Amino acid sequence: MNWLAKAALLVVVVAPLTRAQNGPSCDPSTPLDKQKRTEMKHRKAASQGTNVTTTTVAEILGWDQPDDLANRDVRNSNSSIDPREEAVFEFEADLWRIAQEANDCDYHLELTMPGKPKTADRMIAEIPNDQGYSSARQAVLESLAPADRDTLNSQGEVVLKNPVRLKLTGYAFFDAFHYTSRYDPAKPGTCKFTKAQKLQRGNNHGTCAVGTLWELHPVWKAVPVT
Repeated sequence: MNWLAKAALLVVVVAPLTRAQNGPSCDPSTPLDKQKRTEMKHRKAASQGTNVTTTTVAEILGWDQPDDLANRDVRNSNSSIDPREEAVFEFEADLWRIAQEANDCDYHLELTMPGKPKTADRMIAEIPNDQGYSSARQAVLESLAPADRDTLNSQGEVVLKNPVRLKLTGYAFFDAFHYTSRYDPAKPGTCKFTKAQKLQRGNNHGTCAVGTLWELHPVWKAVPVT
């Protein structure tokens, strides 16, 4: 086999692996400046030396919502609507689902408390598809089994049979776009939430297992925990 044929074979073999490691390509269907609360979701990582508060998924699931959510200006605000949005948090959690959603191309991670089953209440953490976040995205990808990376690459989503434990660091963020105060008991929707659950979980915020509109977003550090 001459050198040109060998080079072509190398490209055929290596290219799919490279794409799987880097994740699926993605062009946001919603332009960055049209996304809700975009300046908060795409903040730069906190500088070194910033105070980091250790918390848990369970604690965040119990956080109160910000005030004045009935006000559309509050829900769409590009500045903090709660003091917690100015703080940096870290926690360990089990990853059960990862999706690169078409609207923003961020990695959406659904997480439970460590050791809890996949049916337990979850929260979302998001890693932006921006410069400065590639190392966190790569760390998550490398934590996945090859077959799960391939599924994410080809389908834009993967649900894990066995969770991956991660330690994540980022800003707290309230995803007010999904907030709703409306509830019709005759139309409980796919998730069949109660009124209290609907107020807490909102509309179309991940899967039915996601129990809060509070997120860690943006996340700039992801470390697999062994």
